[in-house]
Amino acid sequence: MSIYGIEQTTELLVFLAKAASVTRRALEDDGKLSISDASKYVELIFPLITAITGIQEVPKELGDLDASEKEILLAAVKNNLDIHENDEAAVDAGLRVIFELVGFLKIVGVIKPSSPQVV
Repeated sequence: MSIYGIEQTTELLVFLAKAASVTRRALEDDGKLSISDASKYVELIFPLITAITGIQEVPKELGDLDASEKEILLAAVKNNLDIHENDEAAVDAGLRVIFELVGFLKIVGVIKPSSPQVV
């Protein structure tokens, strides 16, 4: 049983899924990203704010992630990603991105070293 929950990790993973979906739609137009695609990214402003507001909690949440929480993350990705063939792979890859992001944010001082270690 998890002590910390996964609210902030879910918000961060949802942001990644939405960003991937917006980028995919932008690329479908002409196969490349350009300044004309900028308006498509406006919808990511609020999910980004939500994702970074509680980012200090993510290391703790990842530290005690359990199987039932991973199912919740899978459902969140399914609801926010345009493709559904590889949802589990998307969750696994998204979590790896989040682990790396947390490591980077610790190095640059955004997440304080006193946060539990995430391996």
